[in-house]
Amino acid sequence: MWRLGRRHPSLVPWMGLRVGLDRPVRRADVARRLEEVTAMVPRLRDRVAEPPLPGLPPRWEPDPAFDVQRHLRSGAAAEPPGDGHPPWCAALMDGRTLDLLMHHSYTDGLGAMRLLSELFDGPFSSPPPPPAQAAGAVEELAARSLRTLGKAFTWAAEALSEPTSGLLAAVTSQLGGALAPASPIMRARSGGRHFSWLSVELRRLKEAGRRLEATVNDVFLSALLEGLARYHEKNTVSPPSTLRLGVPVSSRPGEVVDMANQLHAAVLAAPLGCADFDERTRLLHEMVGRARAAAASTAGLADLLDEVAGVASGLPGADRLAAAVIGRLDVVASNVAGPPSLLRFCGSQVTELVPCGPRAGAAVNATLLSYAGTAFVGLNVDPAAVARPEELCECLRAAFDAVPG
Repeated sequence: MWRLGRRHPSLVPWMGLRVGLDRPVRRADVARRLEEVTAMVPRLRDRVAEPPLPGLPPRWEPDPAFDVQRHLRSGAAAEPPGDGHPPWCAALMDGRTLDLLMHHSYTDGLGAMRLLSELFDGPFSSPPPPPAQAAGAVEELAARSLRTLGKAFTWAAEALSEPTSGLLAAVTSQLGGALAPASPIMRARSGGRHFSWLSVELRRLKEAGRRLEATVNDVFLSALLEGLARYHEKNTVSPPSTLRLGVPVSSRPGEVVDMANQLHAAVLAAPLGCADFDERTRLLHEMVGRARAAAASTAGLADLLDEVAGVASGLPGADRLAAAVIGRLDVVASNVAGPPSLLRFCGSQVTELVPCGPRAGAAVNATLLSYAGTAFVGLNVDPAAVARPEELCECLRAAFDAVPG
């Protein structure tokens, strides 16, 4: 992931969180809080370094010149600190808005929320530890090779013990989504980013879900597609009937236990031309259910492919192939569970928590995070793919406002 992001800026593997506060906080207090958090989570003081041997992924190592002041800006947008330093940053915009940005190589969205929870006032909990890393390069290469071989045998045994039709259906489902017609107006990619957001009353989404015997995530996806359909109708003569939609599926067994990335993308041929909200929501409920079942039946294969990808990432041309595959998505949509209670930061009440998910090669990432009865939807948009990002945001806002209860 680190190599892909550096070689292909359009993948933009950064994720963030905007924290709105009810009253201003001082930069000195924010810096002190960040100092405490990075001392408690030493991985945040580590930088990324290339491995000493080919066939190994990049390594984490302590930054000998770590200084929290380098990672904190005031009155300007958050910007990565550059190579040679830990890949995260923060920006105190006006005293009442704190933007946080973190490279996806640290963890996935679930792990990030667990990690960022340490930032807020209250008793410290035990943050997820980073994955263990072998001490020596030779030992690490041997361990990775044995692990890959072991996972290959495990997957082969599982595949032989399960009905072939189940595995075939799961693979066919993924290929069907990946090869579905794509948006004709969201094809270009760049390393730029445009962030906007909207909010909707969480109760309305829950009521719509209960009425349709669906989940909040189903309602979220349905409203998202409605907004995307409105945007396409305004900007193309012939809107497509489907979009390639990536929906992250967690492979975590339950509680977040470490900082490793444990998400796999299910690719759906999402219905864009379906005009009826209820019909579209029920269809998405079935599609997501099938995708999760398919992900479960191919979990061993996905685990094996992740391991192989880690080894292959250093081979010539591997990054171009991976970028070409990942970049085929139109939209990535994620629903991250927010904190169950109100938060405070440096003595101020947290009023807004707006997520910014990684596009990972897609034209748009839309991530929902619920907090204090409100569903905040952050939009990370590639301006090369979406010529009018504010118009897209308005189309989505209108679609969420029109969700029937």
